[in-house]
Amino acid sequence: MLLLAVLTFAHFVLGDTSLVGEWLVIWPPAGWLLLLAPRLGLLLYRGLRREAGLLAVAATSFVLATTAPELLPVARRTSTLTPAHGSQGRALRVVTWNVSAQTPLDVLAPLDPDLVLFTECGHLQPAAEHPAFRSYQRVFGLDPCALSRYPVQVLPTRKVGQWQEPLVLRVEPPGAPGFVAVGVRLTLPAVVVALAAFEGWDQLLSGHHERLEQYRRLASLIEETRDAEGRRPVVLAGDFNVPGGMRSLDPLRKSLRDIWPEAGIGWGATMTERFPVSRIDQIWVSPEISAVAARVHRGVPSDHRLVVADLRLP
Repeated sequence: MLLLAVLTFAHFVLGDTSLVGEWLVIWPPAGWLLLLAPRLGLLLYRGLRREAGLLAVAATSFVLATTAPELLPVARRTSTLTPAHGSQGRALRVVTWNVSAQTPLDVLAPLDPDLVLFTECGHLQPAAEHPAFRSYQRVFGLDPCALSRYPVQVLPTRKVGQWQEPLVLRVEPPGAPGFVAVGVRLTLPAVVVALAAFEGWDQLLSGHHERLEQYRRLASLIEETRDAEGRRPVVLAGDFNVPGGMRSLDPLRKSLRDIWPEAGIGWGATMTERFPVSRIDQIWVSPEISAVAARVHRGVPSDHRLVVADLRLP
């Protein structure tokens, strides 16, 4: 019970903006319950069924309370995504996908996307050879990169974190106002990096602060771009490397919103491809853009699943 109390306090009070909170809340809540499984088994072995029942109820309540925004889309009943085109160009289908240095365009072709924002893309040279994407404009880069059905112009950008700078584009669909598209791959939580690299406490603390700072820098870059572009609508998408709903994302919430809680259909986790437990690949939009529907699709051969969303421009 003490562990559940600590985890509940971390999720609803600390959040991931403190180092301790980051350590506790970035993992899928159900994963922490594995620590309670031996205790539950021991209670049952000793015949303490009442205590075991209370623990099971408390654990289930914890998971439901901390994952409610992710579970609500599972209950939505929508037969299909809306058509990608129509309404004089105002309907927009966006895909974001961490392709792990692959370019599996055969997976994308049936989705008929208008805009694809890749991370860890490696290269896009095969796009020129794929019949479904020969007319698309390609923005090359190791990470991120893009394919667009509509004309695009690369806009100024700068680094916001430890990895490559965001890809910032002006996209001009026919019959609709242009919009700004931002593709990102953001820094991993410091505790994940520390576990992989066996870093010391000082690097862990500085990495934590750097991760928080990247969201403020990204929010500032987006606002400056909107001002320079006459307050055009914005689509932000990519690999955020933290689950949706984290408090560290608050700087982005001042002008954008995560579309999954309002428009997601089904289970939204994208990592890993074989056993999706964390929704780290996300699409955010500015208030002018309506989110119609979004789904997650299998992403072989990548280790991420992809997100496809139907949006409506103003």
